[in-house]
Amino acid sequence: MNEFPLEMPGRECKIALVASEFNHFIVQQLVEGALDALNRNAVPEQDISLVWVPGAYELPLAAELLASAGKHDAV
Repeated sequence: MNEFPLEMPGRECKIALVASEFNHFIVQQLVEGALDALNRNAVPEQDISLVWVPGAYELPLAAELLASAGKHDAV
């Protein structure tokens, strides 16, 4: 197996996460893992936005709104 460590750029980076309330128990663990990875790579908590949506249908809609707003470097 090849492993590639995540290396964040040496500048401020605004990140948006979109998560579904459906299957909250499972999704919450995935969100915690994503937040842990960002934390380990020195992304400050104030530079992370977490948006909860009701289900899978709303995920791409919320991601599109966040991406088109231009306030985040990654969604």
